[in-house]
Amino acid sequence: MHKFEKAIHKVVKPALIILIALFTCSALMGQKKIPSFGDIDVSDLKMTSCNFEPDAPALKLFDITETDFNLFSNGSSKMKIEHRVRIKIFNEKGYEYATVRIPYISKRGIGKIKELRGIVYTLDNSGKIIKEELERNDFFKQNVVENLGMVSFTFPNLKPGSVVEYSYTRVENNIYQIDPWIIQSEIPVQYSSFSIKTPPFAVLKGKLFGPDSVEFKSKISNNYGPGKNAFYKENITSFKPEPFMTSDKDNMMKMVFFHIPQPSLYAGLLTSSQNIWREVGDYFLRSEKIIGQIKKIIPGAEKIVD
Repeated sequence: MHKFEKAIHKVVKPALIILIALFTCSALMGQKKIPSFGDIDVSDLKMTSCNFEPDAPALKLFDITETDFNLFSNGSSKMKIEHRVRIKIFNEKGYEYATVRIPYISKRGIGKIKELRGIVYTLDNSGKIIKEELERNDFFKQNVVENLGMVSFTFPNLKPGSVVEYSYTRVENNIYQIDPWIIQSEIPVQYSSFSIKTPPFAVLKGKLFGPDSVEFKSKISNNYGPGKNAFYKENITSFKPEPFMTSDKDNMMKMVFFHIPQPSLYAGLLTSSQNIWREVGDYFLRSEKIIGQIKKIIPGAEKIVD
């Protein structure tokens, strides 16, 4: 019987590996192939409008975020976030989207931003592609408030039809919270993707906010190597703010993440929706800022309350 089990194991294990590989390949094939930085097709420069939002002044051709989270044996962590954006400018109203501001944690030893790159593409009168890459001194760093910095830059020599592109890497040490994936923008987005690599056994749960859905999600993980979650969405219409909105980003379509890098045996129970809502409710009841407003006595309102 022992020999029979070994024989079955020899047959089944390779078959499972092949099936997993096929699933992984088919899942990843659904994602759009992104050109290298500095490479552009002339059709992008000749594009005159967004096919699903013709009146848009500009279009994000792609917005890509790749996060790599590493947890070390001493309990420390390092998160590397690579972000790359390419924007098509249709007319002069779209010039404002060629000015970029990137916030980051500036506290020494905690966060930094590096590998900043920017390039503007245009067509000359003969139809030749002209590329103008930003220099190091075109990026301006400043402290906004304590421990919060800002990188700002703009692209020169714009004209209707130009395409601008920028990329950067943000590094954060001992930060465990994953930033939300902001799917929507003030201008339409042709393609947006978010991928994250996490340690073995890590818990990562995503919650989508917005009226639409994410078409693709893949999870590649095992108990011995890192796991990878990848999401993408295409043809996203621009965000239209409504009166009295306090924040555009709070109302844009986005995915937020709940992340436990090294869970205990009870992580599944702790991260269930019922327990999370119970914890949130308890927090509200304990919070002076929230429950204090309900219990606050307003002179003259006693009869209404009664």
